[in-house]
Amino acid sequence: MRRIEIRSRFYFLVDFLRGRFNAYAVENEGAPVVRVAYEFDIPVAAIRTLSDKADGKAEIFCENFSREAADQSARIVLRMLNIIN
Repeated sequence: MRRIEIRSRFYFLVDFLRGRFNAYAVENEGAPVVRVAYEFDIPVAAIRTLSDKADGKAEIFCENFSREAADQSARIVLRMLNIIN
């Protein structure tokens, strides 16, 4: 695997997440929504889809990927609902 240098004041988090969860992507934008839901004791799940590696070599375009991403997300939600019901 190619090593990517991350220039961030949060580099220690990258090392932690990779070491603990083998994570190579982290979702940030949903964090405020999840935090507010937590504060109000409301169950929440953030679902994100990666369309490419953000290296300029995407094999598909967003317009083509949107349908597949929506279908995948719907399948995840339906499975989650089956599990909690």
